[in-house]
Amino acid sequence: MSTVKILGISGSQRKRGNCDQCLIEALGASASVGEVETEFVSLSDLHINHCTGCHRCHFQGTNDKPCPEFDDDMTPLYSKIDESDGFILASPVYFGSVSSTMKVFMDRTLPFTTPYYFPDGKGQFK
Repeated sequence: MSTVKILGISGSQRKRGNCDQCLIEALGASASVGEVETEFVSLSDLHINHCTGCHRCHFQGTNDKPCPEFDDDMTPLYSKIDESDGFILASPVYFGSVSSTMKVFMDRTLPFTTPYYFPDGKGQFK
C-alpha cells in the first residue's frame, strides 16, 4: 500500500486560531489512520493574486507555471495540489460562505479544469 497524501489548506487570516486548530486536529486524525502523510498550509502567510478569468492557463499553462498570468505564492501550491490524494479545506464562515482568502485560492485552481474544458487543448498542465 502506498502512502496517501492529504493537503490541509487553512483560509483563515487568524494564525493559530480556531480554524487552524480544527484543521490541525483533522490532519492529525487523518495521519493516525495509517499510511497517511499530511501537510498544513496557511493561506494567511501567502500572497495570492485574484484570478482574472483570462483562461490563459488553458492554452499557455505549463507544469512549471500553470497560471501564466501570475508568478505569486500560488505557483508552488500547484505542485502540492497535484501530488496530493486528498484535501481538507478549512475556512471561517463569512456571510454564509468561505473567507475571501479561501475563495481566491479556490478560484486560482482553474488550471486543474483544463482537461475538462479543453481535452485537446494546448495546455501542458493536466
